[in-house]
Amino acid sequence: RSEVERHEELATFDPASMHGAAGDGGVLARARREHGLVLICGNARRDRCCARFGLPTWRALAETIGEEAWLSTHQGGHRYASTGLCLPEGVAYGFLAADEAAPLVVARRRGALHLRCFRGRTFHDAPVQAADALLRKRLGEDRLDAWRLADAAEESPGAWRVVFAAADRRLVVRLLRGTEEALVSCTPPKRKPIDRFTLTSIDSEAIA
Repeated sequence: RSEVERHEELATFDPASMHGAAGDGGVLARARREHGLVLICGNARRDRCCARFGLPTWRALAETIGEEAWLSTHQGGHRYASTGLCLPEGVAYGFLAADEAAPLVVARRRGALHLRCFRGRTFHDAPVQAADALLRKRLGEDRLDAWRLADAAEESPGAWRVVFAAADRRLVVRLLRGTEEALVSCTPPKRKPIDRFTLTSIDSEAIA
């Protein structure tokens, strides 16, 4: 965390300067904060729906978690407005209406996901994000670290096999990638083909 007196100072702010002179980490150490952040997109320049839906959600979050709630610039996926990103977990959310703020905070405080709005984790590629979200929806599993990615491969064009390792089993998820036309921007209204993943099977293998 660093503070400035005027917005204009941000244009010349150098994050590297926080490392201090001659590698002194004192400045950086004092700037560190242990709490996470919830970023809500409010970028009306990219899509007005982000501001229309994002601002009320950010305000609702800020009433509960204060400075842990940030209003951000474009996050991507604005067709899901309002969109949210939890850091450092790398959890992406969509369709976060203001009344989703309270259950999101409750879930996060117990190390869980708000499944109704969960879109995936940002460090995964799209097929893995989809497999994770579809698997959680099918099993009703909201624990953040219920499993980890073990393998992912495209077995044939559009057909993916994604394997997650849990404590006592491996979960093998198969899904198909297709396309469909969707509304991707509301100002102005714009439609284009997007990827859509369909769950075909889930297999569970015990770990010896």
